[in-house]
Amino acid sequence: MNKPLACIPKIRGLSWDDKVAYLAYKASIVQGPSPLVTHSFQDIWYVKTMYLPAGTRLIGRKHIDGHILKLIQGKVVLLFEVGQKYYEAPDRIHSRPGDRMVAIAQTDIIVEAWILNPDGETDIDVIEASVVEPADEILSRGKLIAAQVDNQLYAESILLSKD
Repeated sequence: MNKPLACIPKIRGLSWDDKVAYLAYKASIVQGPSPLVTHSFQDIWYVKTMYLPAGTRLIGRKHIDGHILKLIQGKVVLLFEVGQKYYEAPDRIHSRPGDRMVAIAQTDIIVEAWILNPDGETDIDVIEASVVEPADEILSRGKLIAAQVDNQLYAESILLSKD
């Protein structure tokens, strides 16, 4: 994949968050295999391990709290609002509050998200709700943006066909 940023829509007037929401919504309506995810607890940490095959796109929800990502195996490119960065295992990435990224697995990858869990919470949904925005928020936003984008593209195609 020479141009990972090509997966982000180049539509004028959309913020990075809007573009990622659009991409998340479009990805949600395409049926595909879900990544294999396992969960474990180590001392004060909740560890979410994801196994992603090459070519997988993972659309990140906005982080409420930052956490540590450990790339255990493989190569991945992360797309951010300001550009892209390539990582190769073994590597460590620190996410910050407010981060929203898109990951594209260049090879099969294994990545661990290490999330501070000092209260010993074991309900995965509760932990996830404290770390990232709800999935339905980004998908609802993406659906609205997709409708606007589709209407804009349709209108432009009609105008272009009259020339």
